[in-house]
Amino acid sequence: MVKQIIILFCLLLPGVINGASGPYGTFFEAGGGVTVNKGNTDKLGVNGSLDFKKVTPVLKLLISLNQYYNETKGVKNVNKGDLTVKCDYDITLNEQLFIFFIPSYNEFQDLKLRTQTGTGIKHTFYKNSTMDYSVSAAVLYETKEYLKNKEKGYLGRLSVRPKIKINFNKNVFFLVFFYQPQITNFNDYRILGTATVKFFITEHLFFEVNVKDEYNNIVPDDIMRNDFTSYSGIKIKF
Repeated sequence: MVKQIIILFCLLLPGVINGASGPYGTFFEAGGGVTVNKGNTDKLGVNGSLDFKKVTPVLKLLISLNQYYNETKGVKNVNKGDLTVKCDYDITLNEQLFIFFIPSYNEFQDLKLRTQTGTGIKHTFYKNSTMDYSVSAAVLYETKEYLKNKEKGYLGRLSVRPKIKINFNKNVFFLVFFYQPQITNFNDYRILGTATVKFFITEHLFFEVNVKDEYNNIVPDDIMRNDFTSYSGIKIKF
């Protein structure tokens, strides 16, 4: 899957380099850096990411790929990644419909593949040149396939996501939380929190710091419920 996505980015790159004008157009980001992992893996690692965005006055398409990896003396101890494909459609100035597809894996959570497919609505409560605050609600269908446990899981989840974005001195701060309980068993839930700061060095080059915490209330035996990842790196934006 990763190879196919890289090929897709290469095909899109000529259009991206032609540039975007103002808030609308085609945008591309690529970067890498160093990560600190705590939980099922307590190791330093490296990260690579690719982002593609197509923005029109009423529609926004996002394709985002992230990969985390590390080896120590030839022994792999970090290996996880995710792909996000998301499309937003403006209903009104403050409401957007969206659909998404998110496959991910984490070898050291025993997770061979998890997919989340869903749809929802976002309401923006406050937005100006400095701050943007919104809340999203969605329903999703989730599948899980484990590495050691051959059983597969299929279930529905709800997803609630508050998000705040703050612009300061041409830099950007994001804070996002997800609460995802299973529809038929609210004791089976996931909580994800992400804080990101982008410090722009030039118009097209920025330094990014990202902190992410993921909590799964129900996990396989010998797997820790909480995983923490922090990332620091350089990204280029066109």
